[in-house]
Amino acid sequence: MGDKLYNIARMAGLEPYQSRGYFSSATKEATSLTAGKTHYFDPDTLKYFHSRVVRLAIAGEGMALVTLELASADPDNTRRGYRVNVHDLTGRVINERQDVDNLIASKAKAERAFHDAVNAVEQTARHILAEAIGRQTQTHARALEDLKAAARALRSVKP
Repeated sequence: MGDKLYNIARMAGLEPYQSRGYFSSATKEATSLTAGKTHYFDPDTLKYFHSRVVRLAIAGEGMALVTLELASADPDNTRRGYRVNVHDLTGRVINERQDVDNLIASKAKAERAFHDAVNAVEQTARHILAEAIGRQTQTHARALEDLKAAARALRSVKP
Protein backbone atom coordinates (compact mmCIF):
# COMPACT_ATOMS: atom_id res chain seq x y z
CA MET A 1 0.00 0.00 0.00
CA GLY A 2 2.99 2.31 0.30
CA ASP A 3 1.88 5.50 1.98
CA LYS A 4 -1.58 5.62 0.37
CA LEU A 5 -3.49 5.19 3.62
CA TYR A 6 -1.37 7.83 5.30
CA ASN A 7 -2.15 10.32 2.52
CA ILE A 8 -5.87 9.48 2.53
CA ALA A 9 -6.00 9.96 6.30
CA ARG A 10 -4.34 13.37 5.97
CA MET A 11 -6.78 14.28 3.19
CA ALA A 12 -9.61 13.44 5.63
CA GLY A 13 -8.10 15.78 8.24
CA LEU A 14 -6.87 12.93 10.43
CA GLU A 15 -3.42 12.75 11.97
CA PRO A 16 -1.77 9.33 11.50
CA TYR A 17 0.81 8.29 14.06
CA GLN A 18 4.38 9.16 13.13
CA SER A 19 7.59 8.60 14.99
CA ARG A 20 8.68 11.87 16.54
CA GLY A 21 12.25 10.99 17.35
CA TYR A 22 14.05 9.56 20.32
CA PHE A 23 12.36 9.22 23.70
CA SER A 24 13.88 7.95 26.91
CA SER A 25 10.97 5.55 27.43
CA ALA A 26 8.07 3.97 25.58
CA THR A 27 5.73 5.65 28.07
CA LYS A 28 6.99 9.11 27.14
CA GLU A 29 6.74 8.30 23.45
CA ALA A 30 3.14 7.03 23.83
CA THR A 31 2.27 10.19 25.76
CA SER A 32 3.71 12.37 23.00
CA LEU A 33 2.12 10.40 20.15
CA THR A 34 -1.36 10.49 21.66
CA ALA A 35 -1.39 14.08 22.94
CA GLY A 36 -4.65 15.67 21.85
CA LYS A 37 -6.12 12.30 20.86
CA THR A 38 -6.68 10.52 24.16
CA HIS A 39 -5.94 10.94 27.87
CA TYR A 40 -5.07 7.25 28.14
CA PHE A 41 -1.33 7.88 28.30
CA ASP A 42 -1.36 11.19 30.17
CA PRO A 43 1.11 11.08 33.07
CA ASP A 44 -1.61 11.57 35.70
CA THR A 45 -3.74 8.78 34.24
CA LEU A 46 -0.82 6.38 34.13
CA LYS A 47 0.19 7.29 37.67
CA TYR A 48 -3.34 6.75 38.98
CA PHE A 49 -3.47 3.27 37.44
CA HIS A 50 0.18 2.43 38.28
CA SER A 51 0.80 1.82 34.58
CA ARG A 52 3.62 2.26 32.14
CA VAL A 53 4.21 1.40 28.51
CA VAL A 54 6.94 -1.17 28.01
CA ARG A 55 6.71 -1.43 24.22
CA LEU A 56 4.97 0.33 21.36
CA ALA A 57 4.67 0.13 17.61
CA ILE A 58 3.18 2.42 15.02
CA ALA A 59 1.41 0.05 12.64
CA GLY A 60 -0.60 0.07 9.44
CA GLU A 61 0.93 3.21 7.91
CA GLY A 62 0.22 5.11 11.13
CA MET A 63 -3.43 4.04 11.36
CA ALA A 64 -2.87 2.56 14.81
CA LEU A 65 -0.62 2.67 17.84
CA VAL A 66 -0.08 -0.69 19.50
CA THR A 67 1.22 -0.65 23.05
CA LEU A 68 2.17 -3.21 25.64
CA GLU A 69 1.28 -1.83 29.04
CA LEU A 70 2.42 -3.06 32.44
CA ALA A 71 -0.44 -2.25 34.79
CA SER A 72 -1.62 -2.80 38.32
CA ALA A 73 -4.28 -5.43 38.82
CA ASP A 74 -5.52 -3.84 42.04
CA PRO A 75 -5.73 -0.39 43.65
CA ASP A 76 -2.93 -1.21 46.10
CA ASN A 77 -0.57 -2.17 43.26
CA THR A 78 0.20 -5.57 44.81
CA ARG A 79 -0.42 -7.54 41.60
CA ARG A 80 0.73 -6.52 38.13
CA GLY A 81 0.32 -7.82 34.63
CA TYR A 82 0.45 -6.88 30.96
CA ARG A 83 -2.15 -5.82 28.47
CA VAL A 84 -2.09 -4.91 24.82
CA ASN A 85 -3.81 -1.71 23.70
CA VAL A 86 -4.59 -0.74 20.12
CA HIS A 87 -5.55 2.90 19.55
CA ASP A 88 -6.70 4.02 16.13
CA LEU A 89 -5.41 7.26 14.65
CA THR A 90 -8.10 9.23 16.51
CA GLY A 91 -6.96 7.84 19.87
CA ARG A 92 -9.89 5.47 20.32
CA VAL A 93 -9.18 2.01 21.78
CA ILE A 94 -10.21 -0.46 19.08
CA ASN A 95 -9.18 -3.81 20.50
CA GLU A 96 -10.66 -6.11 23.11
CA ARG A 97 -8.13 -5.33 25.80
CA GLN A 98 -7.72 -7.21 29.02
CA ASP A 99 -9.44 -5.79 32.08
CA VAL A 100 -7.46 -5.68 35.33
CA ASP A 101 -8.80 -9.08 36.40
CA ASN A 102 -7.44 -10.71 33.25
CA LEU A 103 -4.04 -9.16 32.73
CA ILE A 104 -1.40 -11.34 31.07
CA ALA A 105 0.95 -12.62 33.75
CA SER A 106 3.85 -13.77 31.57
CA LYS A 107 6.01 -11.26 29.72
CA ALA A 108 6.63 -13.84 26.97
CA LYS A 109 2.88 -14.32 26.41
CA ALA A 110 2.38 -10.57 26.51
CA GLU A 111 5.09 -10.08 23.86
CA ARG A 112 3.38 -12.64 21.62
CA ALA A 113 0.03 -10.90 22.08
CA PHE A 114 1.69 -7.57 21.25
CA HIS A 115 3.20 -8.94 18.02
CA ASP A 116 -0.12 -10.56 17.09
CA ALA A 117 -1.85 -7.20 17.54
CA VAL A 118 0.71 -5.43 15.35
CA ASN A 119 0.22 -8.07 12.64
CA ALA A 120 -3.57 -7.73 12.90
CA VAL A 121 -3.33 -3.97 12.43
CA GLU A 122 -1.14 -4.45 9.36
CA GLN A 123 -3.88 -6.66 7.88
CA THR A 124 -6.78 -4.35 8.79
CA ALA A 125 -5.30 -0.86 8.40
CA ARG A 126 -7.68 0.06 5.57
CA HIS A 127 -10.67 -0.95 7.70
CA ILE A 128 -9.33 1.00 10.69
CA LEU A 129 -9.10 4.13 8.55
CA ALA A 130 -12.56 3.58 7.05
CA GLU A 131 -14.08 3.28 10.55
CA ALA A 132 -12.30 6.45 11.72
CA ILE A 133 -13.47 8.39 8.66
CA GLY A 134 -17.02 7.14 9.24
CA ARG A 135 -17.02 8.32 12.86
CA GLN A 136 -15.54 11.68 11.86
CA THR A 137 -18.18 12.05 9.14
CA GLN A 138 -20.96 11.49 11.70
CA THR A 139 -19.38 13.96 14.12
CA HIS A 140 -19.07 16.62 11.44
CA ALA A 141 -22.63 15.99 10.21
CA ARG A 142 -23.96 16.59 13.74
CA ALA A 143 -21.83 19.72 14.06
CA LEU A 144 -23.15 21.01 10.73
CA GLU A 145 -26.75 20.47 11.87
CA ASP A 146 -25.98 22.37 15.10
CA LEU A 147 -24.51 25.23 13.08
CA LYS A 148 -27.56 25.35 10.82
CA ALA A 149 -29.88 25.41 13.85
CA ALA A 150 -27.85 28.24 15.40
CA ALA A 151 -28.04 30.21 12.13
CA ARG A 152 -31.83 29.75 12.03
CA ALA A 153 -32.11 30.86 15.65
CA LEU A 154 -29.95 33.90 14.94
CA ARG A 155 -32.16 34.96 12.03
CA SER A 156 -35.16 34.99 14.38
CA VAL A 157 -33.44 37.37 16.84
CA LYS A 158 -34.40 40.98 16.19
CA PRO A 159 -31.55 43.52 16.12
